[in-house]
This record gives sequence, C-alpha cells and structure tokens, in this order.
Amino acid sequence: MKDTLKPGEKFFSIFFLIISLWAFVESLKMFINAPSASSYGALPMITSGIMVLCMLKVIFIEDLRKKSINHVGSFSEKVRLAAKYILSWDVLLFIVLIIAYTVLLFIGAGFILSSAVFMLSCMFYLMPRDKKNMITNVVTTIALLGFLYLAFKVAFRIVLP
Repeated sequence: MKDTLKPGEKFFSIFFLIISLWAFVESLKMFINAPSASSYGALPMITSGIMVLCMLKVIFIEDLRKKSINHVGSFSEKVRLAAKYILSWDVLLFIVLIIAYTVLLFIGAGFILSSAVFMLSCMFYLMPRDKKNMITNVVTTIALLGFLYLAFKVAFRIVLP
C-alpha cells in the first residue's frame, strides 16, 4: 500500500460510495417487495451492501492513512491533474472502442460480429503483435463467442442483439 493518494483517488472513492449507496437503496426496494432469501432483490442487496462496506473501509481506514499530494494549487489545477492521471491514452482508446462496439450493435451488425471485432481489437492492442499471439487471440475469440452463443441463444433461449 502506498502512503500517498493519487490525483482523483479521494473523489473516486466518494463517488463510488454514492453509487453503491444508490444501488443498495434500489435493491432494498426490490427486496421489500418480495422479502425472501431467493427473491430477485436479495443478491443485488447483498452485493451492493458489500460494495458500501468496502468503500467505507477504503474512505475511513485506507484513505485517512495516506497523505494527499493535492494540497497545492487551485481547484482547477487539481481537476486538471486528476483528469490527466485518470484519462491516459489507454483509457481513452478503450472508451473509443466501447463506443464503437455500441455503435456496431446499434446499427445492427449483430452481437457475434460486434463482439468479435471488439474483443480482437482489445486483445491485439494489449498483447505483443507476433504470429503466435494473433492465432491465440483469434482462437480465444472464436471459443468464447461460441460458448456465449451456445449458453445464451441455445441453452437459455435469450435473443441476442
């Protein structure tokens, strides 16, 4: 564990705590409608409750032990540093890839084709570009998409986009 907070780390912890609390309240509403251990609200309530507890631990135990490097500069300078730290080239590239994936789904390219393009693009970017890795990426993509197709379309009879 490092002893200094990275730019934007405290904000992200608080933001994620708020999202976790919202998810907990919404799942609690579902659980109240059907109060049983096997109801549709039980698992989301347990999961979001664990998220809330973990974020409280991060904020009140781990973040308080760390020193903040953000004591200098104006608010706009802190935002600029956090954005520069959080939005690296890799993050921006994956945001673009996710947007391209959703556009492919929206225009009707289909789940299998869109997912194959997305997965291969991500794997080719993340792995070294040699012949062995390219073959491994293609085989992994075909195997995973084959499994997803069989599981959702055939076994569970879920309509894929």
